[in-house]
Amino acid sequence: VFNADQVGIGFPVFYGALLYPSMAVLGLVTGPNWALRLTCIAAHVLQFVLVYQLVWKISRDRVKAAVMAIIVAYSIYPLTNLYSRSALAEFIAFALLISTVCAWHLGLKARTTYQKISWGVAFAVLFAMTGGTHVITAFFAVLCVGLSVVFSLLQHPERSLKIPMAVLFLSGVFFVFVMAPWLLAYAEFGSRV
Repeated sequence: VFNADQVGIGFPVFYGALLYPSMAVLGLVTGPNWALRLTCIAAHVLQFVLVYQLVWKISRDRVKAAVMAIIVAYSIYPLTNLYSRSALAEFIAFALLISTVCAWHLGLKARTTYQKISWGVAFAVLFAMTGGTHVITAFFAVLCVGLSVVFSLLQHPERSLKIPMAVLFLSGVFFVFVMAPWLLAYAEFGSRV
């Protein structure tokens, strides 16, 4: 349901269970058009900044970091979602997914316990937000994110696993909580949809 005073969707369980209500609240202050624009811009900027930070931490080269962030931010698939398909939930979820992976690797690169925990919480929240924005993207991304997590942990077996395991547990709890309405609806209506 959409009119000049509201931002929403008639079947939020399947798409954007967190996205559309959040945009509706923002839309009460800014209006629906600006709520949509600000949400897309925020997701896009977040993705750009986290890719930049990760590449800079790895390479210590600001030009490489900027080029990589530009390549990721302006790749064909997300821009097609935004401008051609109008798949806004998928566009935002994809940006959050890239940000999720970057947060994980930034957490592994962090030096202090506080930074590791902060990036870990960011990872958990971003992954949950991905699920709450576009469930199907998050559902299939579990494999991608999972492989990235496993390979990054195997790359440095000497690392303590206490913080990463706590982060993964927190992420799992958030993810199941966010995915539960979709999984229940899919179990109930999946054969008829």
